[in-house]
Amino acid sequence: MSQRNSSITSQGAQEIVANLKPALASISNAREYMGGPSRAKFYADILPLLETIKFSDSDKRRWVVVASMDRLI
Repeated sequence: MSQRNSSITSQGAQEIVANLKPALASISNAREYMGGPSRAKFYADILPLLETIKFSDSDKRRWVVVASMDRLI
């Protein structure tokens, strides 16, 4: 490892971590992120416009791609 790569300060590392944004959000977090619409409004009008992910066929939870929310806003 070069000297230059190993010289990241703890402050620099904290700035990098602070700039990270989660890629996925739960439905409840997505509703909050989108301004807190009612569940009915979110499921009927907003969710169909967003990218969602299910990790398996048996998984009942859907995750919303944060980038798709950013594009919609």
